[in-house]
Amino acid sequence: MTTAGRVLRYSARNLLRSWWVPGYALLFLLLTETLLRFGGGGPRAVASLLNAVLILIPLVSVIMGTLFLSGSREFILLLLAQPVGRRSLFTGLYFGVALPLAGAFLAGVGLPVLARSGAGLGLAGLTFAVTGVLLTLVFTALAFFAAARFEDRAKALGTALLGWFAATVLYDGLVLVVVAGFSDWPLETPMLVLTLLNPVDLARVL
Repeated sequence: MTTAGRVLRYSARNLLRSWWVPGYALLFLLLTETLLRFGGGGPRAVASLLNAVLILIPLVSVIMGTLFLSGSREFILLLLAQPVGRRSLFTGLYFGVALPLAGAFLAGVGLPVLARSGAGLGLAGLTFAVTGVLLTLVFTALAFFAAARFEDRAKALGTALLGWFAATVLYDGLVLVVVAGFSDWPLETPMLVLTLLNPVDLARVL
């Protein structure tokens, strides 16, 4: 097994021992079950669940990623003192956090859907699942950047949360300001570019 694989297995096992990942999966299971049962089912349930996903997945990813990497700093420094490549080490750490979170999301959403033989979701359900996984990967990367940039855990977490707030709340407000300020100009291309620059907006469009 490669170094990245060993670190990934250690990180994933360490993360799964906490209550965060099972609780995360249980949260999505309850949300999905409730919306499928009382929200009209099918694509309508996906549309309703999307609003929660666009907030919860980035938030949990930045918190878990930052806390995990900040808490593993001594372990990381110990490994870096050994003949271990930085790329292999951080690849294993990253996927050791991102994959359990993505798996918890898929399990929480997928089990209620499978229990209803697909619930008639089809392509909408598949797109929704892929979108959730991609958001997990993106915001876990943001968390790792913040945790690697700042040694102080509070600063790292604050930076990661600021990035989450900017992507999920502030960015849309700035886009509305641009639309209102330049309403007399053709904005189709600039709006498309602005949408592509924000993973949360891109997920919403998908």
